[in-house]
Amino acid sequence: MTEGTILTEAKIVMYPTVVYDDQTPDTFFLVLRDLQLITEGNTVEEAYEQMVHHLEGYMEVVSAMGEKMETASTFESVSKAKRKNIVLIVSTKK
Repeated sequence: MTEGTILTEAKIVMYPTVVYDDQTPDTFFLVLRDLQLITEGNTVEEAYEQMVHHLEGYMEVVSAMGEKMETASTFESVSKAKRKNIVLIVSTKK
């Protein structure tokens, strides 16, 4: 390591999200209950990408306010509660 090198440790933040199919063509919702975030997209992938952006924005606000992130529910607990839905993990670096 050279003098003046600054090391930063990035943490990966992960939360389970539930996919809801609106039963109308091209409409999917992702719900991240732990942080009360909801996104909508024409595809699951689009809704997922939006959720990543929402999570990043949420993290910026929490950091700016000097607050701590809410603890994530476990994938298992969300999957068990939402057996009829697909559960995905949304993640980003902190």
